[in-house]
Amino acid sequence: LVGATPQVLTLNGAANQIQAGQLTVGANFTIANTNVGGLTVLNGATVNVGNATVPFVSGNEFAYNAGGILNYQGTTAMTTGLEFPSTMNGNVIVNAGGGTPTVTLNAARTLGASSTLTLTAGRLVTSGANMLTVNNTATAAVTRTGGMVEGPMQRALPAGGPTAGTWLFPVSKGATYLPFAIVDPVT
Repeated sequence: LVGATPQVLTLNGAANQIQAGQLTVGANFTIANTNVGGLTVLNGATVNVGNATVPFVSGNEFAYNAGGILNYQGTTAMTTGLEFPSTMNGNVIVNAGGGTPTVTLNAARTLGASSTLTLTAGRLVTSGANMLTVNNTATAAVTRTGGMVEGPMQRALPAGGPTAGTWLFPVSKGATYLPFAIVDPVT
């Protein structure tokens, strides 16, 4: 959804869902999510955010079932909003191309026990107040082919160790990638 002039999509039904396919939001387009049931992104469905007017969602935050995807794919700096719920049960992809654009968390966010974070390009900017917490204890809960988390992040480790595996923390200071990993922890 892209508009030459500002456009608004209003969701006001009892409960709206993206069951399959993709909702792509670009420049000059906003979503008024006014229904109590909000918008739920189901397993296999994707919300793509590319150079959207920020904030592009008003009203109620989106909800994601396990397997639903939120994909930031813009080429300009973006700040998260109601499209990224405070507790995310789906998966997040940061694929912000065109140099090193940023996606900045507007508040603390928690990825649920089965959620994943995939860093393909760009930087996900966090802070002490706007922390990213990954509660999925699997080693593959955070993957990186490019991109990074600029700032602090927290990851849950499996209880009852010792546990074999490598838990990546793909962090940076500015555009300088400074990763570390926890290998075979004893918890």
